[in-house]
Amino acid sequence: MVDQFDESGRSKVYVQPMPAPGSKRQVSKSGGQTPRWGRSEIFYVSPEQKLMAAPVKTGLTFVPGTPERLFGTSGLALGLLMGFVHSDQKKHE
Repeated sequence: MVDQFDESGRSKVYVQPMPAPGSKRQVSKSGGQTPRWGRSEIFYVSPEQKLMAAPVKTGLTFVPGTPERLFGTSGLALGLLMGFVHSDQKKHE
């Protein structure tokens, strides 16, 4: 499951195994919100309102890659764009 957590006073994007127990792994480096799964990446919005993509490897272990900025845009356009990315919080193959 991908979600955002605010445990340090700043929202960050994490992945946590479901339904099996396990520790969550941080995906965003400097904060993030509105995470969505892609085919082999997790998309999220940075605190600076930039669309970010973090490559991920899944399997027996989860390995997040270094997030990259795709582009910046207005909040409304970004919200519409994020609607096109899977929003059910599950990994899609």
